[in-house]
Amino acid sequence: MRKFFRACVVVVVLFQVLLFGSRAGAATNSPVDVDLTPDEMGIWVTYADGTVEARGTGTPHYGDKPMLQSGEHIVALSPTSGAGYWLFSDKGNVFAFGDAVDYGDVGNLTLNGPVIAAVTTTTGNGYYMLGTDGGIFSFGDAKFRGSLPGLGVVPDKPVVSMSATDGGYLLIAEDGGTFAFGSTAFYGSLPGIGVSPAQPVIDLVPGSAGYLMLGRDGGIFNFGQSNFLGALVGYTSSAAVSVAVKADLSGYVILTEDGAVWTFGDTRSSGVMRVTGNSDTVVDLSVPARSIVRNSYTGTTGNFVVWALDAANQKLDLLANEIGATDGWYWLDEPDTARFEISADGPWVIEVAPLTYATKWRYTNGNLIGAGNDVVAIPPVGPLVLDATMSGSGNNVIWHHTGPQEFDRDLLVNEIGTITNNQSALAPVAGISYFEIVTDPGATWALHVS
Repeated sequence: MRKFFRACVVVVVLFQVLLFGSRAGAATNSPVDVDLTPDEMGIWVTYADGTVEARGTGTPHYGDKPMLQSGEHIVALSPTSGAGYWLFSDKGNVFAFGDAVDYGDVGNLTLNGPVIAAVTTTTGNGYYMLGTDGGIFSFGDAKFRGSLPGLGVVPDKPVVSMSATDGGYLLIAEDGGTFAFGSTAFYGSLPGIGVSPAQPVIDLVPGSAGYLMLGRDGGIFNFGQSNFLGALVGYTSSAAVSVAVKADLSGYVILTEDGAVWTFGDTRSSGVMRVTGNSDTVVDLSVPARSIVRNSYTGTTGNFVVWALDAANQKLDLLANEIGATDGWYWLDEPDTARFEISADGPWVIEVAPLTYATKWRYTNGNLIGAGNDVVAIPPVGPLVLDATMSGSGNNVIWHHTGPQEFDRDLLVNEIGTITNNQSALAPVAGISYFEIVTDPGATWALHVS
């Protein structure tokens, strides 16, 4: 006897994106999908014309921009478990790149509605495609477990996405209604808990024993073992497009219509420019203005120093100057940066990321607690007060970056030694703004806004 479960899922919720990747000339058409590479260190962003951007140092690019029919567009990318990926079109065509195997498609059929989503099986040896009517097309080791038309079910809202599990698959509708097939477990739905999303649900990803939904406004709805790590609502006016989640559920990335990738949880090292070394080094690393830079040094002794230099080797900004091990994120607002000068006598890593990779803090939800240097993004703020406690024994500094220019900033904290309940007035900011926190390596801090 076939069974299906109707449900919906639960909500949570970053700024402009600077595109880092191995592919020059980003597509000007709309982004449609974001995926983490199998090692989760790189990111693929896919566009409607089939362009695939490989973001992050060393992220492989296996090919893109297949020959499409007039009016045809790509709707999804799905990685293999090895070194390749498939691109899927709205007409049901499949394009294989790298080690991806072409298991077939439905491009020669007359479909009741266009294909809107596609996912690889958990083995990587097959794939499913989803039609707008809830029809399922299975290839390779993908096993057909049923479909909405086959059950005579017409959902209240259009079906928009799907995910695959070991024994079946999930379909999701715009209202968060969820349909489970095979042995895939049902963990709840938005209609089932009486929740109506502010904007339509657009994407779905499975966890180890649960699932996570993404709304067009960047809201996150999670059920079962699917961690809520923050939502995009209030950080950008650009609509959300797609979400990708790490296998261990420790983080996820959200793609928006402007091509930006926003990180939540443990994804700040995915899709970034990265250089490593063990000694004094000068590396060419031209970066856009307004980036954040992670400097990590695991040597236990000696001085670790990082300078941003221009093309004439003039020193622009001192990003790190620490004795012994350190690991933190630093603000970089120097558009003329051409290279980095590193002084070190042990292993180090430098990562450069867009501001969308900053820590997100919805200050109305309570305190933010952290350690070491960091950059924190906050949604619009009124004329409120920042209360800061910092344990560093050296110079503790907090800048509030309030606008698009380098010197649109307020110095909120500048104290030597431990500080407790240091209060500073916050200037009102209509859009996203940033706290730049500078303290000793490992020193703890807590922020409160009221």
